[in-house]
Amino acid sequence: MSEDVAVSRRGVLGLVLTLLAALGALSAPPLVWWLGLVLWREVASCDPPSPLTTISLTCGLVFLAVGVGVVPALAPDESASRWLPWPALLSSLIVLALYTLIVASAMSFGLAGHPERVSEAIPDAFVSYVPSLAITGSAAISLLARRSLRGMFVVLSSWTLLITVLGLVAAFADQATCAAAR
Repeated sequence: MSEDVAVSRRGVLGLVLTLLAALGALSAPPLVWWLGLVLWREVASCDPPSPLTTISLTCGLVFLAVGVGVVPALAPDESASRWLPWPALLSSLIVLALYTLIVASAMSFGLAGHPERVSEAIPDAFVSYVPSLAITGSAAISLLARRSLRGMFVVLSSWTLLITVLGLVAAFADQATCAAAR
């Protein structure tokens, strides 16, 4: 009798954890996108924060996005770990596509008649893309590399390093452009 209760508690706990992972997979991309806008607002202001603030904001957001993107692949239920990365990837792709439409229309409107400002706008837009790219990439990696946890760790580490370096380069280029305009 006590074995049945222990099994049912484990089943309920697994179901609750799976539901939380599914909720996180669907709600994380819009949250990470919003945090990317906060990062962009901090970096793009002509009152640049200290380099340490820029580095900590960018690295923190990238690690948060990569961590959230991997959560669906680590679901405790074996069947959930097979299907859960798909909605995570789909929701992050939808958010990334909507954000691309918004940024493309805003940049084309803002840069109309000013082709000389395109080189300044590219790092500016990329800074806000970093978290969304991080979560989309990590969701894709967790989907593709779910057979081998070690392989997923290696690929995710490489992805995290690449997107962090690109984000920091874009953030510092954006701040340098702002400082040069003074």
